[in-house]
Amino acid sequence: MINQLNNIEHPNFWDMQYESKKTGWDLNSPNPVFNYLINELPFINPSKLIILGSGKGFDAVLANEKGYDVTAVDFSSTANSYCRELNQKFKTQINIIEKDFFELDGSLNGTFDIVYEYVTYCAISLSKRNQFLKLVNKLLKPEGRFITVLFPIDNREDGPPFSVDYNQFLLETNHLFNLEYLDKNIPSVKPRKGKEILLVFRKPLIIKE
Repeated sequence: MINQLNNIEHPNFWDMQYESKKTGWDLNSPNPVFNYLINELPFINPSKLIILGSGKGFDAVLANEKGYDVTAVDFSSTANSYCRELNQKFKTQINIIEKDFFELDGSLNGTFDIVYEYVTYCAISLSKRNQFLKLVNKLLKPEGRFITVLFPIDNREDGPPFSVDYNQFLLETNHLFNLEYLDKNIPSVKPRKGKEILLVFRKPLIIKE
């Protein structure tokens, strides 16, 4: 049996990271790139948004304050307890789902205008990356947007976070989405400058062959 505390696919692993404060991915504030996205890029408007791997919920709170109908999904009970506290503190109305996003109810398929992820794609097992992209496609409405801040764009060997090959990512998304926007000159936090890219994809009305 795999030790749950060493298994990144089990919530207990992530609970332990939060409880021991080994949360290098967590900014303890909204992602400045996400803030830039929803405040300065005019083609992203308040709509129905789901955040996969929502963590403590800072981005979820920011989005809800800006008028988005937000669903936040994370399987870490510790992360979700933070998210609930923020939700109450800022009097926001976030729908918090404590569940492995690979096990989301099929009734959510095709119901979201935007799927957003940050430091989630890089934290899942490499063998599940394609499954993740297919999940995003299922959750989106036709012409819905998939927003990702790809990190880390480097050549590290270990993880999480596991390195993301930008060119490979584009190949893997090509048959599911159309690339709509790409920005490398983004307001990343200092340690991540040059190691992340903002990408916005659009789900086509007709799926590519």
